[in-house]
Amino acid sequence: RKIKSYFESKPALEWSYLDFLKSLRPYCVSEEHSLDDQQAIWRKRYLTFLSNVLEEEQDYDIKERVTFLLRQEGCRPFRGMGCRSSALYFTVFSAVAQPGEGVVLLWVWGVVPRCTRCGVSFLQKDHEKRSSEEESFWDGVRIEKELMIKEDIFDKKSQVEALDVLCVSRSQKAV
Repeated sequence: RKIKSYFESKPALEWSYLDFLKSLRPYCVSEEHSLDDQQAIWRKRYLTFLSNVLEEEQDYDIKERVTFLLRQEGCRPFRGMGCRSSALYFTVFSAVAQPGEGVVLLWVWGVVPRCTRCGVSFLQKDHEKRSSEEESFWDGVRIEKELMIKEDIFDKKSQVEALDVLCVSRSQKAV
């Protein structure tokens, strides 16, 4: 619901991945997945929503903006590929490290939103340099999560200490 509300609350020209992340920051902080998993999960949710918009939307300007955003995230939409339908396809480039052979660039295409049907995921941008703003966002999420953990530990220690004081007080009172 929150994902949909982000896209519904803003005009298509204002959509961006970083703004999407910022609007969902409380959810990013509260999830229990590792930071790497979260980055992939939230990117997948963003791209999946955009892919669905691209398939269902009738407005040319919105389709143009969504195509731009998908390209920005490493996808290249194009029509055809010998298919009779008017489905949009995506060319996805993914770098795969192979021991002793260096990095190999794979070219994968698929029907939206199943760009991962060949097993190569474009949902993680490990082979690309993340923008400094995106890195800063995820660093902030990591720091906030660490702070929440420390606060939780402190609260639990405080509760244990309070119980210890109560137990000592009761035992002294009983004597």
